[in-house]
Amino acid sequence: MSESVKLTLSIPKALRERMGKFDESVNWSEMARELFERRVAMLEQTKTKLSAETLARLKASEEREADEDLRTGRDAGRGWAEKEAEMSELRALARYSEESGAGITDDPGDEFFSIVDPQGDLDRNERREFWQLVYGADAPSAEFVQAFVNGALEVLELYDEAK
Repeated sequence: MSESVKLTLSIPKALRERMGKFDESVNWSEMARELFERRVAMLEQTKTKLSAETLARLKASEEREADEDLRTGRDAGRGWAEKEAEMSELRALARYSEESGAGITDDPGDEFFSIVDPQGDLDRNERREFWQLVYGADAPSAEFVQAFVNGALEVLELYDEAK
């Protein structure tokens, strides 16, 4: 047995009196140690099991959301490029995409606007409204913005091929 430490417990007086009848035949310290050991083991197992289940569930949820962000981001980017984007904005995205190689990083929503609006003509509220309209929230995920850029660049590629 490993090193032991002393633990003081408080129990109701009536219970101690009933236990006293068996003091000679029961090692109460050993019984308590065994009960503590079983209970701690059960708690550890439950915690581990819940953590693994929760981790798996949340990971699956995250993957579904990322997949959804990729799909909707691409569609939104294509729609923006087809209906609203200026050629200068699309060319700026293409240059950035070629130069950076790594894609959108940091704060993806702000980074997008630093590329397509380098002079800062749109204020923070206008940028927020844009993402509210195309993403449904003020701050899009990096996956959404990267897919948005990719969708917009698909339209630019199709344009370049057609001319």
